[in-house]
Amino acid sequence: MLTYDREPISSYGILDRLWQSAFGTVLYDYTLKRRVPKKTGNFLITTFPGDAVSGYRFLAGSVIFDGKKYSRDSLLKGSSSIPLNVLNYFDSFGWLSDLCAVKEDKSKSLAASLIIDWIIRNQSWRKNTWRPEITGTRLVNWVKNFKFLARGDDEYFENLFYSALVKQSVHLHRTFLRTESGASRLAASKGLVFCGIFLPDSDNYLISGLDCFEGQVKKLVFPDGGHVSRNPKIQLDTLLDVVEIKLALNSANIRAPAWLETVADRMVPMVKAMRHGDGGLALFNGGSIGDPRQIDFVLENSKKQLKPTKSAIYSGFQRMLSGKTTLIFDTGINNTSVYRDTGICGGLSFEVSFGKERLIVNCGSGDHLGDGWSEALKRPASQSTLSLCREQSGFEKKLDLYKSQKTSTPSRREYDGNTVVEGEHIIELRNSPMYHRRILSMCRGGNVVCGVDRLSGKSGVKFAIRFHLHPNIKVIPIRNFGSALLKTRKGSGWQF
Repeated sequence: MLTYDREPISSYGILDRLWQSAFGTVLYDYTLKRRVPKKTGNFLITTFPGDAVSGYRFLAGSVIFDGKKYSRDSLLKGSSSIPLNVLNYFDSFGWLSDLCAVKEDKSKSLAASLIIDWIIRNQSWRKNTWRPEITGTRLVNWVKNFKFLARGDDEYFENLFYSALVKQSVHLHRTFLRTESGASRLAASKGLVFCGIFLPDSDNYLISGLDCFEGQVKKLVFPDGGHVSRNPKIQLDTLLDVVEIKLALNSANIRAPAWLETVADRMVPMVKAMRHGDGGLALFNGGSIGDPRQIDFVLENSKKQLKPTKSAIYSGFQRMLSGKTTLIFDTGINNTSVYRDTGICGGLSFEVSFGKERLIVNCGSGDHLGDGWSEALKRPASQSTLSLCREQSGFEKKLDLYKSQKTSTPSRREYDGNTVVEGEHIIELRNSPMYHRRILSMCRGGNVVCGVDRLSGKSGVKFAIRFHLHPNIKVIPIRNFGSALLKTRKGSGWQF
């Protein structure tokens, strides 16, 4: 299936390179061989279901990732023009549940042939396709769909499938702690948990995987339930991992540890707080809108009585809701020392939606567009906030705001149905602090939203304040361009 050689994750040093050299030997491959089980877990693991519509698209030769369409053949060939995260998605079989959701012989046949092709081409260790986080995700997807794939009518496929799963699980158990802390280690440990549930006599996988997952998730989740990346999509992905592990344990009649429920109870209110009226997520800190089906799934499998968080002090988000109007305000800053892939997104940005229609937004993720756009969309200019600028090209890029940015605790006041939130950032600019203060208020009923920006400090610094409008919004200038009417597709209008 995938024969290309992608760039590996950053090396940990000489020891890491020595291990990679050892993994590629015939001797190491021999140590991965184990007896193939005649019987695996006889239960159906309950997890997030695939989308049959996407499955039919896959059958037709198209793969949808993060809203963009790719040719299945180009992914099979590993075209260099395709972003790395898209290739990783394909390599980890993230599409398999969608294909299996079609529940037809042709979908099973295609899934089996692609798995066989992958196994034949990756029988021995490869530095990219066998990376712990990719392997962990792939094994989760294989285990989730084994009931559909292995129905006892193809002995060759089942033997090859089980032997490959066992072989990769052995390697994963040896290497999952060597992957980078954070999302990668969560993915690796989740794969180990699923293998521990699925494979007989693999309690050591289950215990090791749960221990690692617990340690990681407790580091990645703030006391208020927000993710340290402050990215709503990563928040959702992490909660989905928690929920799927809990459901998988329940499916196998294994008592889930109490900390899984505790973490889920903390995270659910924050996911609800990051949701707009259209069912999707807010686009803060490089996040994407997410899959509303996925959001519904995690919420349906969590406590229903948990309410959206209004004020998340640790995560730095404030939510205002009145009538049909939702406003989500980012009063925090990203800390690259805690979570390194936060980018340089703009603090004090906000988003507004009315009913199911978005008005003011951030630009969101550009990971599927390649490194250039991904980096650009993590800059303050791509957020609905203030950005500092100079005439020299690239000033904003050279200015690492997060290493020199401080925030104060936001002020929130509510009275007679009205809400006012005030946030402030202090930017150390060449030893001269700049103070950016933003005040946002929503009147009772949600028909009036007001904002005030104040920038003080060193004079002569040029800046821009941007308000990104959703593509569906039509702008009609009024009063000789002194103001504008923002018209939604459904006909509502907002004077700006």
